[in-house]
Amino acid sequence: ATPRAVTRIRYHPAPGGQGPARMLGGRFTGSNEGTTTGFVTLATIHTIPPGGVFSEVRLPADTPVYRWIKYEAPDGSSGQLAEFEFYAGVTGNLRLAGTPFGTNGAVNGNDFAKALDGSTATFFDSSVADGQYVGLDLGEAAQTAPVLASPSP
Repeated sequence: ATPRAVTRIRYHPAPGGQGPARMLGGRFTGSNEGTTTGFVTLATIHTIPPGGVFSEVRLPADTPVYRWIKYEAPDGSSGQLAEFEFYAGVTGNLRLAGTPFGTNGAVNGNDFAKALDGSTATFFDSSVADGQYVGLDLGEAAQTAPVLASPSP
């Protein structure tokens, strides 16, 4: 499979009064090093998103390809993310899939996987307020590596 860069991000805050406000300052990041290192910011949520609907961020077409992409919740938020989706392509219509990863801790079973279950009625609500994230490992096909020269036999 051809590696694809993220060109569009859709996100939906957790339902309830505090969900949208707790996303203020959240970041979408990418890495080619692993699930916890080497992340660079792709976009930051600078305004409180509206509740009950998806918000969207468009990224430049020349955004690098990253294997690990994630939402990093601001400190004090406990996650508070109902759903997020990453897309690729010039028009941003090709939804990217991968293996979910995230931080431990959940209130009433609302672990990080709830932000990737396709339902805006469920949401990530960690029992730990700070340092929360949820992401996708897009797999080895997204991994960028130098071509190694092979000597002739």
